[in-house]
Amino acid sequence: MSEIRRALNGCNGEIKFDKLYVYHQWDGAAHTMSELGPKMDKSSWVTEHVVDAKHVNDVKKMLVDWELYENGWLVVGYSNSHLFSYRCQLGNSQEPNALQYLQHL
Repeated sequence: MSEIRRALNGCNGEIKFDKLYVYHQWDGAAHTMSELGPKMDKSSWVTEHVVDAKHVNDVKKMLVDWELYENGWLVVGYSNSHLFSYRCQLGNSQEPNALQYLQHL
């Protein structure tokens, strides 16, 4: 898993989440894992960004397949692809409810 690519939306634009680019695994991609920098503590990020602590678990479930790095987010699986599909404008994906529990990003 050393080759990654920036996730794109339906208009071929690169997407961000909390001002960081979102990446996913892709053979033959132009980016490498080393560009992401050190892995960060996603749990701390959730705790800092959630509006009400009672929704921490909802946000963690939404981000279950996302890893936070210093220079971006990496989607490593698709057990909960709702946020990725929404941000990439795949299909008729509606905004995940858990996004409303985060401070404005």
